[in-house]
Amino acid sequence: MTNSIQGKLELWRREVKDILRHPILIEHTGIPQLSDLKMASIYLPLLEKEHLEDVNAYHATTIIYLALSCHDDVLQMGTLQKSQQLQVLAGDYYSGKYYQLLAKNGYQKLITRLTNSIRLMTESRSFLYLNDTSDEQAVIHARKVIVTEPTRALFTELGTLKFMPLAEQLALFEDFDKLPYSLDVMASQIKQQLDQAPLNQEVKQSLLELIEKASPSETIL
Repeated sequence: MTNSIQGKLELWRREVKDILRHPILIEHTGIPQLSDLKMASIYLPLLEKEHLEDVNAYHATTIIYLALSCHDDVLQMGTLQKSQQLQVLAGDYYSGKYYQLLAKNGYQKLITRLTNSIRLMTESRSFLYLNDTSDEQAVIHARKVIVTEPTRALFTELGTLKFMPLAEQLALFEDFDKLPYSLDVMASQIKQQLDQAPLNQEVKQSLLELIEKASPSETIL
């Protein structure tokens, strides 16, 4: 059964796909998509009907994550073949589309913030790739930057940082296998942030359903 926010997430996902549509790249690489949980973490203020007029800024932030996802896929594949080269080109194309979308809609300050967030993400990715560290706090900080920094830049620019604690927990929950603490700890943290979030009860219940759907069967929220 589709809950009350999945229809909105699917609408925004289709709108992002329309922005990114490119016949050659679609044929050879398809268009990647983010999970409902990741989409919800980015679009939280819109779920509460705040800043609906800024939907293109949220789309642009989503495109950044998609572009980086394309590059990540290539890194995992190893030696570049033709298909991997096209994947890199797709990531570059998506990066250009986010910039174009923001510039067209007058978000010059947000462009600066998001560009800086990409720099911070790249530094954190490099840190994790190049360092076999046992410093759990350093790992947690790097993972937080990687999965949330563009969202933080977006919320900072639009004045919606009150949604950031929950957005961070939603994004980290999807990344649980890369973090040095248990799922029970993560489930407790996300439940606490969900209780405190400035969202109406219907949205909270719908998010809880998405979280439970993304959870391993032994995890109880």
